[in-house]
Amino acid sequence: MRSVARILVFSFTLITSAIFASGGQSFYPFAFINPAELSQVKHWKVSVGYYAAFVRNKFQGSVTIPTGLSFPTFQTVTQTFSGIARSSDVSHLPGGQIAYRINDRFVVGLRYSEPYDSTISFADTFGRFANNKSSTRVNDISPEFAFSFSPKFSIGAGLDIMHLFAEANINTIPFLIPFSPLSVNEGLSKNHASGWGLGWHIGMLINPWLGNYLGLTYYSRSRYTLHGVTQFNGSFLDGTPIFIKNGIVVPQARPDTFIFSDFQALSEKFGLFLHLTYTLWSILQSITVENVAVPNPPYDSNTFTIDFKYRNAWRIGFGGRYAPSENWIFFLGTTFDQTPVPSPQYRGLFFPETNGIHLWASLTRKFTKHFSTSLMYSHSFYQKRAVDNSFAGVTSLGVNRPVVDFIGLDLTYES
Repeated sequence: MRSVARILVFSFTLITSAIFASGGQSFYPFAFINPAELSQVKHWKVSVGYYAAFVRNKFQGSVTIPTGLSFPTFQTVTQTFSGIARSSDVSHLPGGQIAYRINDRFVVGLRYSEPYDSTISFADTFGRFANNKSSTRVNDISPEFAFSFSPKFSIGAGLDIMHLFAEANINTIPFLIPFSPLSVNEGLSKNHASGWGLGWHIGMLINPWLGNYLGLTYYSRSRYTLHGVTQFNGSFLDGTPIFIKNGIVVPQARPDTFIFSDFQALSEKFGLFLHLTYTLWSILQSITVENVAVPNPPYDSNTFTIDFKYRNAWRIGFGGRYAPSENWIFFLGTTFDQTPVPSPQYRGLFFPETNGIHLWASLTRKFTKHFSTSLMYSHSFYQKRAVDNSFAGVTSLGVNRPVVDFIGLDLTYES
């Protein structure tokens, strides 16, 4: 039975590229930004913000679980739960940045962001056998600098000091073995791990002609290891408690990411922008987790190797800016996200990845020469995609459609 380990592994791989990360990155101003943009700071810049993603999933289909062995043939008996399972969760993404110009050419800064943050829970539905709760969060502290060779060309670089936390809980299957004291009731496997990782990023900003700003950014591939605890709480059929607790080690990776951006001012009031991102998700082909806390039987092993077969993916965004006066700025844009998940067999209730389109808008109000605030909102439309995890111990079969609303507010001081 691989379902518990499968959910654990998927939660720990940070593949929230479309639903939770990329959707917010369309306008979340603290993650995956070009460090060369620090060259635009005049003297001081301090910015803080809070963002929230409201995520709803609707799974329509069935979850089939093995419930025991028949007598006298001792063949596996299954039970199917069908209908609609819904989840509703909120992810919180604070962020902040401080930057200071040292001289005419050199600017330094420090940035905090949460580039990945996701929670999905089907705890109160039949989906609990596929995903009681899965959660992933990355806290990224980035010291950065920018250097201007001329008013038209700047470069920047920074470190990504990342703390990663992942949690994956699943209700384990009840399993009846005729005439055996090893029959078990439904239980709960709780798993969490955390660790530190280190990456880096570089960028350049070019002003090739009047009103045009072209940016190129690269975020490095990083590999690191998470350490944590896997714990099972359950009971045998006669009520005798079962408790298993192990330490786990989970290998982790962040893929290479390439970003191209361009802004063209058409006049003092109007402007257009384009944003292209290419992420090398294909580095995540498989992963192995050992010592997962599950009862034996029905699970015959606590070491699992899971295949992903992920592919590289694009994100494409474009939109416009309108500034009716010096004190008001409107942005309106759309972003298309391509999912890295290649087929339904790799898509489940623990991670319902699919292609998405994000429509977003922001409004900036300058109250004084130095102080401004921005309000952002995004609504994400996702394709209804098939889920077919028939190769796992717990089979999820049906269609899933996520819906995400993203709202944020930030305050900025510049001098």
